[in-house]
Amino acid sequence: MKKWILLINLLLSSQLYAAVYDSPEIFMNVDITHPHFSISLPSNPTTGYSWTLKKYNDKLYELMTHQFHPSKPKLIGAGGKTVFVFEVLKGVTLPKRSTFEFFYARPWEPQNGRTQKVIITFQKGLNTAAPVLEQ
Repeated sequence: MKKWILLINLLLSSQLYAAVYDSPEIFMNVDITHPHFSISLPSNPTTGYSWTLKKYNDKLYELMTHQFHPSKPKLIGAGGKTVFVFEVLKGVTLPKRSTFEFFYARPWEPQNGRTQKVIITFQKGLNTAAPVLEQ
């Protein structure tokens, strides 16, 4: 009986993880006092899939870089995350919220891709560190 309960719990927890991973929207809070902020999305380029930035307000932000960071320890075929680093343009007034839209697909199979919206809320005094820009 314990084995069945464990199996059911395991199956339900994996469904919960899948629901969170496949959520069409991610909400983030960003400290308004930092000139840079980053958005991290789970990815696995060994499958051929990659993230593309589709929509954002380029009058407020500039995409500085985007890089894949493998999980640790580095294993063949293992996933990681793709990190997009943005800079707030000088002299702009930031809105309270801003939406960024990404697309995760294989370049040769865009019909099988998925859209991910990231909604940023800007706040003061979050005590968060600014992202480190890697060269």
